[in-house]
Order: sequence, then structure tokens, then C-alpha cells
Amino acid sequence: MIKPEMFEIEHIVTGYIKFDQRCYRGNEIHDSSILPWPKQEIVDACLKRLERTDNPNVRRTIGHHLLQTAFYQDGVGEESLRNCRFDLFPMDLNLLGDKELAQVRLLVARELRHLDPDRFIPLLCRVQAEFKELNEACEAIEKRHQGNAPAEPE
Repeated sequence: MIKPEMFEIEHIVTGYIKFDQRCYRGNEIHDSSILPWPKQEIVDACLKRLERTDNPNVRRTIGHHLLQTAFYQDGVGEESLRNCRFDLFPMDLNLLGDKELAQVRLLVARELRHLDPDRFIPLLCRVQAEFKELNEACEAIEKRHQGNAPAEPE
């Protein structure tokens, strides 16, 4: 018998993955208000589901979509930020000083003319910080699973 909490977790995770498959197209930042549940509920459900499954394929799928939650941010507004060219920013902007951030502003102004640097850069900093934090959580869960004997596949 499935416990009510697990049913709710599965409902949120499955629903979010379906939503993300429809909405996320890469190089975009969306407003978190478009998510089907509050972002933190999605993150918590995905993390719990990752902890509870022994199936590495399921963990990979959930982990991938969990990382995508970083691209849903408060304050983006109705229009998603498109063509963000994340490949231009391999560095962690959160670690840069004022001088380096001024260079990033110039890069955004030159290469991404459709984006306002004063709006885009703080959002990208939040995306990068959340992505890093979620990736570290996924890696820690994966390490715990690798230390355990495999259970029956789902």
C-alpha cells in the first residue's frame, strides 16, 4: 500500500516533469509563478523521490528536471527571458567582483541586446546559485545510493 505522502510526492514529481517537458526549451528563464506547484514543494518532492528510488534511470530523469527548477525564478514577469545564451557565462557570476561584473554587463549589452543587463544579471546569478546547490544535493544523494546495495527495480 502506498502511503498518502508518497502518493503526493509522486503526483508532484510526475506532474512537474510533464510540465517541464512542455515548457522548458533551453536558454530561457521563466517566472516561477507558471509552475504547477510552489517551487519549493517541487524541489522537496523531487529530493524525497530521489532519496527513495534505487533505480538509477529514474534518479537521472528526476535529477535532470530538478536542476531545471533553477530556471524558474521569482520576478521574471509574464514574458520569459528567451535566448539567454547561457554558454556565454561558464563562470559563476556570484564569485565575480565589481570590475568583472562590469565586463559581464558589457558582454550582455553587446551580445544579448534584447536583455536588460540590470535585470538579467541578477536573475542569472540566482539561476547559477540554485543550479549549483541542487546539483550538489543530487550528487550527495547519488553517492549515498552508490554506497547501498541495489534494491528491486521500479
